[in-house]
Amino acid sequence: LVAEGEGGGMSFSSRAWNPGVDRNNTRLGNPQPIQVPVTPRNPVNVVETSVNNDTPSTAQTVSGVGTLAGQNSQVTISGTVSTFTDTDWFRVHLRAGDIVSVRALAAANELALFNSDGIELQGHNQTNMARGDHTLFWPTASPLLRGGNANLAYVITEEGDYFLYVSAADNVTTTGGSAYQVEIDLHRPVLESQPVGSRQIVYLDFNGALIQRAIFDDTAIGTARLSPLVDFLPYWGLDSQNEDQVIDAIIETFEEKFREVGLLGSNGDFDSTGRAGDFGIEVLNSRDNPDPWGQPNVSRIIIGGTNAEIGLSFDTIGLAQSVDVGNFETEESAFVLLDDLSALGAGLINQIFRHGSLSQIDLVGAAVGAIAAHEAGHLFGLNHQDNGNTVLTLMDQGSTLENLLGVGIDLIYGTEDDDKISFSTDHFQLPFGLAPAASAESFTGELDALNTLSYVLSTGRTGGNVTGINFADVNGNGRRDSNESGLPGFTVFADLNSNGLLDAGEPKTTTASDGTYSLAVGTGTVTIAQVDETGYRQTAPASGEHLITVSANQSVTNINFGNQAI
Repeated sequence: LVAEGEGGGMSFSSRAWNPGVDRNNTRLGNPQPIQVPVTPRNPVNVVETSVNNDTPSTAQTVSGVGTLAGQNSQVTISGTVSTFTDTDWFRVHLRAGDIVSVRALAAANELALFNSDGIELQGHNQTNMARGDHTLFWPTASPLLRGGNANLAYVITEEGDYFLYVSAADNVTTTGGSAYQVEIDLHRPVLESQPVGSRQIVYLDFNGALIQRAIFDDTAIGTARLSPLVDFLPYWGLDSQNEDQVIDAIIETFEEKFREVGLLGSNGDFDSTGRAGDFGIEVLNSRDNPDPWGQPNVSRIIIGGTNAEIGLSFDTIGLAQSVDVGNFETEESAFVLLDDLSALGAGLINQIFRHGSLSQIDLVGAAVGAIAAHEAGHLFGLNHQDNGNTVLTLMDQGSTLENLLGVGIDLIYGTEDDDKISFSTDHFQLPFGLAPAASAESFTGELDALNTLSYVLSTGRTGGNVTGINFADVNGNGRRDSNESGLPGFTVFADLNSNGLLDAGEPKTTTASDGTYSLAVGTGTVTIAQVDETGYRQTAPASGEHLITVSANQSVTNINFGNQAI
C-alpha cells in the first residue's frame, strides 16, 4: 500500500509488483532477480496436430494432464505459427485448487487462459514482460515457471475445461511457419501435503519489531527497528489506555475479512466441517500469544513503525514481501506503517468523517485491519485488482482510504450507504497500454480473490483414516449386540489437545444415517472422542475415548462408540 497521488490517494503495492516505483514510474530501487535453483522438468511432450485450432470451439485437447495419480503434471506443447496473426487454442481439464503455471517460448509472445464460459482469467504478453518480469520477485520457494516471452500463474477455483490461447510474436513472417513451445506445470497447494489439521498462521505483531530491510528492497541494508502501535495512539486522539480496544478492533476487522472466505468460499471451512483440506487460517497476535515467528507456516504482519524507521528508497504505508501465487512460501513478512495514517490533521485516518455511532477506535480498527488484510492477500498470492472501475475490492491497487472502508456517497463512514469491502471478483489492475504508466501492472483477465484464498489456504490432508460406528446400546452393556443399529448425527472428532472438548481446528465428522463414520486424521498417537448428545449417555468405550496410533495412509477400523437412550 504505497502512499502517493494527489488528494490523499493511495496506491496499493508490494515488493513483487512495483518495488520502489514513484508516481512517474521511475524505478528508485534496483531489486536483483531472486536466483532460484532450476528443478529439471520431465514433461510429456505434445505436438500441435490440428491446423484449424484457431478458435475455442476447435481447440486441440491436451489429455492426460492433471494433478491426480496417474496424470502428468508437466507438459510441453510444441506448435507452429505461420504469421503474426496466427493464433492457436488448446483445451485442458483442471480441478479446483490446481495452480497453473504457463510459459511461452520461441515464436509465441502472448498467452491467455479462459474458462468454459469464455471469460478471460489471465492474459500476459511480451510487451508487459519486457516492462517488468513479475516472475523474478516470486519467493524462492515458488516452483512456478519463471521468465519466458509471456507467463501466466493462476489458481483454478472450479473444476472444468479451460482454454489456453497462444499468439505469435510480431516478427513472425516466415512462410513455412515458426516454431514455439508452451510449457505448462500444474501444482497443488503446499498446505494440502501437510498433516491433517495443519494450516496457515498469521501473526499480527503490535509490539514493534526488528526486520531486515533487504527483504523488501534489495538496495536497502541493515536492520529496521519499527516502533509499536501504542506510540501512535495519541495522534488519533487516543492513549495507552485505549491500546487493548484498538488491538481488538484491528483483529476483528482482519479476521472478518478471512471469515468470509470460509463462509462463502467453495472450499469449505475446516473450523465448521473438520474436513481435511478445507479452508483454514489461524490468526495470532502479540498481545495474547507468544511470538511464533520462525515456526512452520507462520507469516507475520508488523503493525507499527514509520517510513524513517523502515528506511526504504520509497515511502509507503504497507508492503508485502512478495506476491506468492499459490502460497508456496508460508513463512513471510509484511508491515503496515502508521506514521502517514496517524499524522495530525493531514493523517489519512484523521481526514475520515465518521458517524456518531462509531468511535475513533472503530475507525482506526477498520482502516488498519483492512490494510493488513490487503497485505496478507499479497503474501497468499493475490495480485492487484482494478482500481478504476466501480467494483470496489480489498485488493484494488489503490484509491482513497474512503474506498477501502467502503464509505458511501455521503462521505461519512458508518452510514447506511456504505459498501462492504471484501476479497471478491474483479479484473486485474490493467497492464501497460491499457492503464496509465504509473499504475499499470502486468495482466488482463479476472481474479476471483475469495475462492483463490479458499484453496491456497487449504488445510493439511496427509495422514490416515479412522472408521467405526456409533451404535444404539439398547441394553447399556457397552457392546454392540446383533439387534443394535447405528445412531446418525453424532459428532466424532480427533481431540488433539486431549481436553475432552471439540475445539476449533480439530478434525471432525458426523455419523451417517447408519451410524458409521470416516475421519481423516494426522499420523501418530491420536485421541478419538465423541460429542455427547442430549438424551443419551455414552456406554462405550468405558474410558469415553479411544487412544490409537495412526500411520501414514493407514485406515484404522472398528473405532466404535455406544450410546444408550435415557
